[in-house]
Order: sequence, then C-alpha cells, then structure tokens
Amino acid sequence: MKWAVSDLPSLSFGAIPQILNPQHFLALALLFCGLFAYAVSMLCWFFALQSLPLNFAYPMLGLSYALVYLLASALPYFSEQITLLKTTGVGLILLGVWFIGGASQKH
Repeated sequence: MKWAVSDLPSLSFGAIPQILNPQHFLALALLFCGLFAYAVSMLCWFFALQSLPLNFAYPMLGLSYALVYLLASALPYFSEQITLLKTTGVGLILLGVWFIGGASQKH
C-alpha cells in the first residue's frame, strides 16, 4: 500500500482522469488489494475478539506492529530504513505488550 500510494498522483477531483491512466493500474490494483487485506484483517480481529479474552488478544495486536516493522526492514523488496526512532517505537510497543501480558498473568 505504501508503494501504491506513493506511485499515484495527489488525489483531487481534477486528478481522477490522471489516476485512471493505464500507467497507474498496477498501483491502483495493489492499493485495492491492500485495502481488501486490511478489511480481512479487521474481520479476523473481530472473530479473535469473539473467541479470545481481550487481555490476550490486544497484546497480540501490538506484536503485529513490531512484526510488520521487522519484516519490512529485513526483506529487501520493501527497503524500509531502520532508524533509531522507529526501533525505539517498536521497543516501546514491545515493552507495553510485556507490561500488559505480565499484568494479565498476575490476575
């Protein structure tokens, strides 16, 4: 989705004919595939909340953010830069997951 959005021109009513240009079909297709995948993930989250307690499911959601960052940094196709700020953010997310997980195990 990041590549698709960066490849498309700025969105405005005047840019619609430019966006529908055949050179942008791949970017539009990938954007819609990404949006569909996001909708499926929301549906999975809904079903997870029906079968799992929130104090277990919510930390797993936090781990997914860290996993996405690590995979985007490790896989050469995405070429995501590893920075101190991003790594600190992922570290804080993991610390929060650890705190939430530790608090739920004590109860």
